[in-house]
Amino acid sequence: MFYDNPAEYLKGAGPDTKERINRLTTIIYNLENALADSTNGDVQNYTFNDGQSQISTNYRTLSDLTKAIETFGTIRERLINRSQGRTSILRDADTHYRYR
Repeated sequence: MFYDNPAEYLKGAGPDTKERINRLTTIIYNLENALADSTNGDVQNYTFNDGQSQISTNYRTLSDLTKAIETFGTIRERLINRSQGRTSILRDADTHYRYR
């Protein structure tokens, strides 16, 4: 499968939440690697190939790449919260530690 951008790769997972989370993790990991590799400030092309799927897209600046990472991270966190729920810890005043 060839995808024009990471969003199309994500859509290919369909409604399966676990598969969408896995694909988002892969997308974010590879975008972060592309960000780390772009020391000159310009990212011309982002490519990902896992043997079954291939993504190829262009980002103009590092801020575009950073926005993409943040957006996909937000979507991933929302899916994780939807599938696992949120956790809260309730403590009484006696167990609350104050830093002085």
